[in-house]
Amino acid sequence: MRRTSGGGPRRRTDSPGTHVVVGTCRIDHFQPWHETSRMFHEGVPGPSPQVDTAMARGDELNRWRRLANFTSGHGEGWALYAETLAVDLGLLDDPADRMGLFQSQRLRAARVVIDIGLHCELPAPSCLGGGIWDPGKAWRFLAERCVLDEISRRHEHDRYLGWAGQAPSYAVGQRLWQQLRADYLRRNPESDLRQSHDRALAVGSVGMDVLRRTALGSGPEEPAQSVSSPTAGSSN
Repeated sequence: MRRTSGGGPRRRTDSPGTHVVVGTCRIDHFQPWHETSRMFHEGVPGPSPQVDTAMARGDELNRWRRLANFTSGHGEGWALYAETLAVDLGLLDDPADRMGLFQSQRLRAARVVIDIGLHCELPAPSCLGGGIWDPGKAWRFLAERCVLDEISRRHEHDRYLGWAGQAPSYAVGQRLWQQLRADYLRRNPESDLRQSHDRALAVGSVGMDVLRRTALGSGPEEPAQSVSSPTAGSSN
């Protein structure tokens, strides 16, 4: 067994990479039909090529930009974009795998409702008894809207009590990644999908406005083009 490196992957390329999946929440609860889309989200084409591309640019990106900086809209948005990319490539055609994807999207939509409702102190719907959103209403909302065991529900509940704004960053980031791809290919018709990804990921984890300006070059900014995806609407 090879000891894992601390602080992220090594820059050296003299040995093949290994992706290790560790069940930290429920090691006795495994749903194969849910894991395919999860691996696209958590592995390839998700964060693995995203981080690896930044790591390979040690001559241009300092250590902080390669390893320490994480912008949620950039990272989580790319992970959601990776799921839609897998759909476009036909890698989630199995009905069971697609159901796993839809379950994840349902949970993420519920997170957004809870995040905004709690931290903006908005009125709760009448089905939750009205009043202002509070932790009790958030718990009930998760129980009624998502397929989660109690341990996983507690994890999600507590996570968004203390991480304001992170849930919406998934969907916002995904949409901006899709817009960036469409606009890059429109401006560079000789390029392909791989080149557009290479160009954008080479910047490292940055704010989405910085990413867009850098990836599209220094020309005059144009309105982002609307995009559609087989799964984009469900994430929002």
